[in-house]
Amino acid sequence: MVKVTSGGKDYHPQAAALTAEAFKNDPTIRYILGTMTDKTRKAYLPAYFNTLFRAAMLNGAVFQEANDWSSCAVWMLPGRKVDNPWTMVPAGLLGMVWKMGFTPAKRMLWEYAQQSDKCKHEGLRDRDGRVIKEYHYLFFIATPTEHRGKGLASEIIAQYQERNVQDGRCIYLEATTPKSRDMYARQGFKTVGMLRLGKGTHDENANVVEGGPGVPLWAMIWRPGDKKSDGGDSH
Repeated sequence: MVKVTSGGKDYHPQAAALTAEAFKNDPTIRYILGTMTDKTRKAYLPAYFNTLFRAAMLNGAVFQEANDWSSCAVWMLPGRKVDNPWTMVPAGLLGMVWKMGFTPAKRMLWEYAQQSDKCKHEGLRDRDGRVIKEYHYLFFIATPTEHRGKGLASEIIAQYQERNVQDGRCIYLEATTPKSRDMYARQGFKTVGMLRLGKGTHDENANVVEGGPGVPLWAMIWRPGDKKSDGGDSH
């Protein structure tokens, strides 16, 4: 049995610490913070996610954990955004950008954001082709290595699909690895777009490679009524 609980500001510090551990080698994070050494990046990640999740919390995020913090997720509700300009200062986002430096900030706020917005505009459409303006957003979901393969992330998503999307709105997310993409696909998510960070300068794992294909992310959407298939777990 998988026990899932939900919370708000009281959940955000532990969610940040767990996500920092689970994403310490994630290709997208490695690319964004690529000017740091591996040691420096891993040491910085708890503060990085603490700031991101504080911004999410100030904008009404729902935090969930499974089996006593063996996995966790951060959900943004329809109409809410992490980068709300009114909460950037109290969340510490501006200070985080300053500390990261120019290149990581550009990669996160320009390169990633621009491609993500394009994928949302092109992929977030209803069955009649109309743009979907309000949707549930799976901001992050994380499972440390020792707890993967137990179906924890899948169960968090399944319960959210069942309980929180009775309003008929879809769920949007971006998978950062093939394994997480496949796990989401088993939950009924469909790929609707691709992002490529560092195209021409990096490979799929965020290593510097001249002419490399770039770090891939898969924009995915789940609509109420989409069926899931059997499968396991990932991030």
